[in-house]
Amino acid sequence: MENWLVVDQRTDPTPGSPEQVRALVDRLRQQADQSRKAGQRLRGVAADRARLRLWGDYTDVLDVMLADLPDDAAALTTAYDACAAALSGYAQELDQVQTASRLALRQGIRAHERYRALLQRFCQVVPVSFQGGDIWRGLDAASAAHLSQGLREPERQWAVALGREAGMCEFERQTACRAVAEAAHRHRDAANRCAQAVLAAAPRLSAHRSRPIGSVGTKQPSPGDQRTLDELRTALDGDVEALAAFDVVVGWIGKDAVGPLGKGHAAGRLRERALQLAGKFKDKAGPTDEQRRDVDIWLKNLETVRAKMSELARKFPNANIESLKKDFNNVHQDITAMAKDGSKYNPQRGRRVLTMEWEIDVALAHPDVRGMGVYVKGRDGTKREIDVVGFRDGRFEWIDAKREYLRDMNNIEEHWNQLSEQMAAAHDPDASWPTRFDDPRIILHLRNGITREAAEELENRVGPGGRQVTVLGPRVDGDGR
Repeated sequence: MENWLVVDQRTDPTPGSPEQVRALVDRLRQQADQSRKAGQRLRGVAADRARLRLWGDYTDVLDVMLADLPDDAAALTTAYDACAAALSGYAQELDQVQTASRLALRQGIRAHERYRALLQRFCQVVPVSFQGGDIWRGLDAASAAHLSQGLREPERQWAVALGREAGMCEFERQTACRAVAEAAHRHRDAANRCAQAVLAAAPRLSAHRSRPIGSVGTKQPSPGDQRTLDELRTALDGDVEALAAFDVVVGWIGKDAVGPLGKGHAAGRLRERALQLAGKFKDKAGPTDEQRRDVDIWLKNLETVRAKMSELARKFPNANIESLKKDFNNVHQDITAMAKDGSKYNPQRGRRVLTMEWEIDVALAHPDVRGMGVYVKGRDGTKREIDVVGFRDGRFEWIDAKREYLRDMNNIEEHWNQLSEQMAAAHDPDASWPTRFDDPRIILHLRNGITREAAEELENRVGPGGRQVTVLGPRVDGDGR
């Protein structure tokens, strides 16, 4: 059994079976072939309609349905092919991240075992004791020199040499931990992109079977609620205007229409109540099919973000993530509103979901998160939100996590201005501000990478208080490669 605790992971950070994913790809391609053949047969039947010899009132309805079936089969074929392509790419990426994580795990285990052996030899020379069940990882040249002050030469020199080598081993283990964390980020990102592609591939049926306006995100009636709605609709039988208003209200708010319409009926004012409620939606238009598909994807992504927020709360129970929760609730409310009202469609809010997920991924990979989405304030009134605040190696870290990649030197100033505000707040904090983080490192963590020229330019600049920034993220060329 793989010991992921050695690299600071509770379980396998890159789970999954590429073989099983590829088996699913094969099944999807078989389904695509079957639906393709079915579509060809249906198209042939529709083209040879006259030979069916059908008569009666139902034939017109049958003609309409039959005319659409070949297109629906073609849409299904396209969906199967698209899902197979997305999963095939995911299987390849899964292979890559698992290879990287297991290579890093082997390196971490080797460094860990070597460190333990050196620590044991050091303890045989220097009489020290440790409390707790976890291994002490603070042995290096400096700590060895401090602990061995009472020894004579050459024993003390030998103890320092052991500490120096142990420190190098621990550095190698930490390097492996970072490699494993990066593999975990790539795994989550690949899974998320695959899920988006699969959702986007969902077939759209012909117009007469599409969802009604406002149906995305509405609360669908239960059987009991549906019976009540049917009874209310029957009470309006023959009143064309009221029935149209009734259908508009139910189409927009679903089962929530039972309460106000039921009360209106009990008061003998069902018609007036239906017209009144419908009037609230008269100037609204539902989202387009393209917008509905985007909203569906964003809502699914929000569920992923919600699960990761729960994981973050479990991993860091003392961290302040109230600002993050508030941000999540606001985004969720905005996207839910888009599902009903096309005028509120805002792709920037949808992209915020992915940015929020990356910020949480960065926090989950940190050994000690103290807060997310917190504000810090300088004495001059500068107030800056920090995505992740963590504590590592005896110092706080303020991390600005961004999904974009920085390729244009002209974009540097925008990032530098934001980072300078953080440096100013760190250099001269407001004593009355309740949140204090002493002597933090300032870190810019770009998910999709940064050109070497831009990274060097940012890291060479000196900000308020003589502070400098650390830039994390893959190094890419100007085209994002």
